[in-house]
Amino acid sequence: QGAAAAGVTSVREAATGAVIGTGEVGLLHQLNAAHPLPVRVSTAQWGLLGNDAWKEAGVTPFAGDDMVRAVAWKVVTDGSNQGRSGYFEQPYLNEDTGGHANMTPEKLVELMTEGLDAGWQLMVHANGDAAVEFALEGYEAALAGRETADLRHRMEHVSFAFDQNFARMAKAGVSPSFLMNHVYFWGRVFRDNILGPERADRLDRVATALKHGLRPSLHSDFNVTKMQPLLSAQTAVLRVMRDNGEVLNAAECVSADEALTAITSNAAWQIHADDRGTLEVGKRADYTILSENPWTAAPDSWHAITVRETRVGGEVTFSS
Repeated sequence: QGAAAAGVTSVREAATGAVIGTGEVGLLHQLNAAHPLPVRVSTAQWGLLGNDAWKEAGVTPFAGDDMVRAVAWKVVTDGSNQGRSGYFEQPYLNEDTGGHANMTPEKLVELMTEGLDAGWQLMVHANGDAAVEFALEGYEAALAGRETADLRHRMEHVSFAFDQNFARMAKAGVSPSFLMNHVYFWGRVFRDNILGPERADRLDRVATALKHGLRPSLHSDFNVTKMQPLLSAQTAVLRVMRDNGEVLNAAECVSADEALTAITSNAAWQIHADDRGTLEVGKRADYTILSENPWTAAPDSWHAITVRETRVGGEVTFSS
């Protein structure tokens, strides 16, 4: 209900099975049958469980219905940057190491290949700059010589990356999704306490992704940050840090239209939801009524826009 109250109509559940196993998908279907869910759910299956376990549970690529659908195969390459477990090429400030990868390169390619062979969209978590490189090498090895459908493979967070990483993502057919409000909540701490100014400037490079022809989305990683799509979009435009009101690398600021596209049609495209994401004839009536139109309002006011009503399939799932 909190997602609907935030004006969200579809979510990607990004670690399905990591807590109680493959039964999590069935539980979501049971919950929806008992009382319709207020948002549509796209699941990302926990790759470490193995595809045999998912297949035995009846969870196969794109299985499900209009409310709960299994789409992706989740692999996590490193940890949290603010927790100093993200994987970096250089050490954290005042430390001797820059984190580490969660697995060997061979294991990463094995997991990714297992997902690809089964027909899943790959969704790979990579936070630190070394993790982004590690994930890209895995993508390039797993996808080499492979004829696949448009699975829209995705890299999650891509928190700190170099220009060449985005060029390789474009070549491999991988799109980024940025935890955008890290700039707002954590930018100053990354700059001053964890990574230093040079690396902090490479946080959430939405403008660079767009320059390389990619279709980025913005996410909350709930509950790492609250579901506040318009605050995420505002941060992408302004890149203002909450702690001091300063701008973190203005060169990465994007236009209002680019930011709003990232939280609507790009986000829908990434989760294979081509039947939603824009308001047009023939698409599902999933939409939100707001107190003000963000396409005409000043971006620095977006955080104050409130949700009056959320509808999924035309049915009200939240009303203020």
